[in-house]
Amino acid sequence: MAQNISGQGVDYETFKAEYDNDPALQDVIDKFDERGVTLKTSESDMPVQQGQASVGSVESSAKRAAAKVVNR
Repeated sequence: MAQNISGQGVDYETFKAEYDNDPALQDVIDKFDERGVTLKTSESDMPVQQGQASVGSVESSAKRAAAKVVNR
C-alpha cells in the first residue's frame, strides 16, 4: 500500500480512481501498478552503466573544461 502525505494508506483502486479523475496526476505519472508509481522525467529510460559515460557527456565535460582554461 502506498502512503499519501498525511500518512494514510492508499490502495491501488483508490489511487487509480484519483489518477483517472485528476489531470495533474496524469501529467506527472508515467505509469503505476500494484507495486508502485513511476514518475515522468526528462531523463532517458536507458541508464548509463556504472563506469561508462555517454559520448555526449564526455564531449560536454571536455568543452566545459576547455572553456575554463581559456577564460583564465
